[in-house]
Amino acid sequence: MHKGRNMFNVKRLVLFGLMALVLCTALALNTGAASAHATVPTRSAALVYCGGGTGVSCDGKDPIQWNCYLDAIDKYDATSSDLGGLTEDIILRYSPTCGSAWALVIFSDRVPSGHYGNAIITRTSDNRQYDCTTGDKIVYPGQTSCYSGMVDDPDWTTAWAAGMYRTGSNSWIREARTQAF
Repeated sequence: MHKGRNMFNVKRLVLFGLMALVLCTALALNTGAASAHATVPTRSAALVYCGGGTGVSCDGKDPIQWNCYLDAIDKYDATSSDLGGLTEDIILRYSPTCGSAWALVIFSDRVPSGHYGNAIITRTSDNRQYDCTTGDKIVYPGQTSCYSGMVDDPDWTTAWAAGMYRTGSNSWIREARTQAF
C-alpha cells in the first residue's frame, strides 16, 4: 500500500511538471521572450544584398521580387500640393537586410484618364536613378500607386525619393521630394 501511494505522488509530480512546462512555453511565446534572437539588423550591420549574402548589388532590382520589402522601413515621406483634386505621397523605403532603398508613390485617389504618376529613387553619391519602370511600372489612369527599383544605400551613401506627375504627353514634373537617407 505504501508503494501505491508513492507511485500516485510520482504521477502527480510528473503531471504538475508537464503543466508547468506548457504554461512556461505559452508565456514565453506570448511575451516574445522566445524570439529574442530575431532582431532586425541596423543600418551598420553587415549587408546581405540581393544575392543572399553573395554581394550581388540590388541596383535596379525589384524590392518585392528580392524580398527586400520584408523588413522595409518608411524612412521619410513628403506630400505634393493639390494636383487638380488629388495629391501624391512619396515615401523613401529602406531595407536594412538588403542595404537598399526605393521610392513608393501613393495617390490620394485613382489617377484620372490622361494622367500618369511615377516614383524615382536617386542615390546621391553617383546620381544613379531608378523609377517605377524597374519596379511595378508607372501609375496609369485608374491606378493609385507604384514603386521604383532599388539603389544600394549602405552606410557611405544616401538616397532620396521623388514623386512625379504628368498629363498626356507632357514632361514629368517633380511634385514632391523626400529628405535623403
